[in-house]
Amino acid sequence: MSENFETLRTVESSGALQTRMAVLCEARANGRDRRRSSRRAFDAIMRAYGRRPTEQPFYEETRTINVGIHGALLLMAMPVEDGQKLLLINEVTQEQQICRIVYRRSRKTERVEVAVEFAAPHGEFWRCPPEWDQELRFAENRRFRRIILSIGTLLIWQNSKQRVISRLDSLSPGGLFIHAQDPPSERDIIDLCFTVPGGYVCGQGIVRHSRKGKGMGVQFTFINQEARARLAHLLDKLLTSNPKT
Repeated sequence: MSENFETLRTVESSGALQTRMAVLCEARANGRDRRRSSRRAFDAIMRAYGRRPTEQPFYEETRTINVGIHGALLLMAMPVEDGQKLLLINEVTQEQQICRIVYRRSRKTERVEVAVEFAAPHGEFWRCPPEWDQELRFAENRRFRRIILSIGTLLIWQNSKQRVISRLDSLSPGGLFIHAQDPPSERDIIDLCFTVPGGYVCGQGIVRHSRKGKGMGVQFTFINQEARARLAHLLDKLLTSNPKT
């Protein structure tokens, strides 16, 4: 159990979650919907680890009300606060996921509805029924608008087995599609780097879709702030010059 609290402590200063929380606060102030993707009713037991304002750790077995690729609605008895981080562990898969509380809603019971959000889409964490898989993947793929790039755009990627220069097919704020004859398997982690006006965009990604002889769809898992700014500037220019992409 102590290892779980240490994992939570390690990400306490995570910049990605703090940035996303600032966006949520802005959306809340402007009256926009906080939810970024559809949810499905799903009852599952989760273990939630967190810390009180006094830094005292707590642990609770909680249940999900509904889930989606970006987060879930939980039932919790432990008092928590907006913006607080939790470590969730799926009792079925034993997978771990850091999330942040985005709002709470009281019920006429001892438990409170708590909405949590992930820093990045992660539909596989829930191990949902097979018939949901296609729906979740579609929602994740279309979360961002894709930009088709010119044929000459190249990228360097590598994993533990190979280092390859490939053609970059399309790009979005959340990921990209890379042409590759022998792409890694789904859920493999790769390092990647490509040039944009103003410098390099380098980071890590997870392979979400892999087709031998075709290529792979990769979701960004880490890009530093400067590189993300360069990427955003490039996408803005491409969208402006080709709004129907």
